[in-house]
Amino acid sequence: MTNVPGLEWEYDREQDVLYCVIGRPVPALSETDQNDESITWRYAFEDGRLTGFTVWAYSEHARNALQRYLEAEWHRRGGTASLPSLP
Repeated sequence: MTNVPGLEWEYDREQDVLYCVIGRPVPALSETDQNDESITWRYAFEDGRLTGFTVWAYSEHARNALQRYLEAEWHRRGGTASLPSLP
């Protein structure tokens, strides 16, 4: 699988929040993850495609476990390419 085209990471160290955006920003609906309330997924209003996610309290997550979880959820939620390694 290839990496997600247009994916950008941004980590706000002061707030301890990791933002992931795919493509240009569009109006989106946010959904809190049912298994981890510190993760919010975003879907485009226009067509329901996955447009990104946010991880709150990022430094409190075990990085390898978070990578595996995000990758699995990414695909379950309609992502088709592989996520790059977390920053």
